Amino acid sequence: MRLVLAVVPLLLAVSVGPCRHHEIEAPLDQPFELAVGGAVLLTATDLHVGFVRVDADSRCPRGVQCITAGEARVTFTASAGQQAPEELRLRLRGGGPDTADVTTFHGFRLQLTELDPAPAAGVRTDSTAYVATIVVRRGE
Repeated sequence: MRLVLAVVPLLLAVSVGPCRHHEIEAPLDQPFELAVGGAVLLTATDLHVGFVRVDADSRCPRGVQCITAGEARVTFTASAGQQAPEELRLRLRGGGPDTADVTTFHGFRLQLTELDPAPAAGVRTDSTAYVATIVVRRGE
């Protein structure tokens, strides 16, 4: 009985984050799309990136004039090799890819360049409907 109780927390800890069994493969230096819950292995690397959730989306809705462009805040996970995944948070300001955050992780630069769907006035986006466009490059 003690063995079973000790194994359950271990299984729960291992299963947190996007599942690598369903990950796609994508090349470095090229934009790729990733849906919420999806994961990717970057070609010729040991870098895995997963799209966890959209924490907030205050971007200006289509067809509406706003005082500010707003921003979306997104959480990803990243791991290199057999390391445990680490959470990375990126912002995409409503001004587009030129205003997106870039973060570094183990010698790679990750940038969120687009997040779809764009907000629509009076419509709440389903949190599982988001698709992020990401570019990963080697760098500091």
